[in-house]
Amino acid sequence: MTEEERGIIDSIDNRMQELFEQRMAVVERIAQKKKAAGAPVEDPAREKAMLCARCAALKDPSMEGYYSDFLRSVIRISKNYQSSIIAGCSTPASNIVIGRGILARAGQICGISSKQALSVTDSGVPAGYAQAVAASLEGRAGQCTIYTFPQGEANKNIEIYKNILDVLVQGGF
Repeated sequence: MTEEERGIIDSIDNRMQELFEQRMAVVERIAQKKKAAGAPVEDPAREKAMLCARCAALKDPSMEGYYSDFLRSVIRISKNYQSSIIAGCSTPASNIVIGRGILARAGQICGISSKQALSVTDSGVPAGYAQAVAASLEGRAGQCTIYTFPQGEANKNIEIYKNILDVLVQGGF
């Protein structure tokens, strides 16, 4: 990469930061209105229409998959921010997603797009659930490792955490 190319990317990144801040200010106003009206954060029809329209407007159709992933990430971040505002939290909220066939869509829902993924579960969760999540993640991440620790609150401890870190290091994550 040349200095000129670095400068162009820096300029684009600066503009993206400005646009992000503008977008999130609008998202905050929308969240306040949704909170006042008791309206849900989710609007699947709006999201789908926006994704279709924005992807159709691309000049280079070969970028559609990448742009679609980018937009889904932006939507997820916006929904998390709205959820945290509505809930009155000062930190980002975790998404809770409920629905039929949700495990098979875990990779898409989580926005995973990497070379590998780690699915952490406990022995009380049916193995088929972990396999469904792993298959979904592998569809987007290439390889998914499942780490299963013994069921129970007593096993949610620093030793298990160290074991998970070891799996990550040994797996080259």
